[in-house]
Amino acid sequence: MTETDPELPVLDVAGLVDSGGQTYTFSLARGEAVALLAPGGSGKRWLLRVVAGLRSPGSGSVRSRAERSAYVFSSGGLLSNVSVLENLVLPLRFCGVPLREARSRAMDVLTGLGLVELAELRPPGLAADALHLIQFGRAMALRADLLFLEEPFRYLPAATADEVAAWLRDELERRRVSVVLTTPDPHDAERLGARVVRVGGEGGTARAFAAAEGR
Repeated sequence: MTETDPELPVLDVAGLVDSGGQTYTFSLARGEAVALLAPGGSGKRWLLRVVAGLRSPGSGSVRSRAERSAYVFSSGGLLSNVSVLENLVLPLRFCGVPLREARSRAMDVLTGLGLVELAELRPPGLAADALHLIQFGRAMALRADLLFLEEPFRYLPAATADEVAAWLRDELERRRVSVVLTTPDPHDAERLGARVVRVGGEGGTARAFAAAEGR
C-alpha cells in the first residue's frame, strides 16, 4: 500500500505521554470520528493540539496522511480586523483558490449556516455561538479531509448543535472526512457516533471504545 491508499489510517498517534504519565496510542480511519473525553483541566486540549501539529509532542509520534486539515478553536482563532466573510476567504486564497471562487464558496457556507447577515461585520462583539459557527464555516469552506475540533458544541444551543452534528455526520459518510474532537460530555461523542479516547487518569495506554455502545 502507498501513503495515499484510502485504507491506511488518516492519522496514527503512538506513544504520546502527558504530564500525568498516561500514554496515548490510537489511529483514525478515513470517515471516522474520535472524541477525546475528559473533564476540564485533564489535558484533552493539549493532546488535541499535539495531534494536530500545533504543539511539539515531546515524546512519541504523530503521523498524518490528510491532504488538508483544519483546526476549530473553542474560542478565538478569528482575525478581528477583517470581516466575517474575509475570515473565510483569506484561508482559501492562501490555498490558491481564485478570489471569485473563494468569495462564492464562503458566501455559500455562510448562507447555509444562516450567517449571511454577518458577512460584512467584524468578529469583535458577535455572540459566542455565532463566532463558533463562523469557525465551522471556515473549516467547511476549506473542504478539509481532517478536522480538529475543540469542544465543538460547547457554545451552541442544543438544536443548533444537533444541526452541526448532522452536517458532520454527512461529511464523515459522504466525503470520508475524519474528525478528532475534545469534549467533557459523552453526549457529544454520541452525536457523531465517535469512538472515545479517555484523557487523564492512571498511566498506561489510553482506552478507546465505541461511545454508542455505552461502555
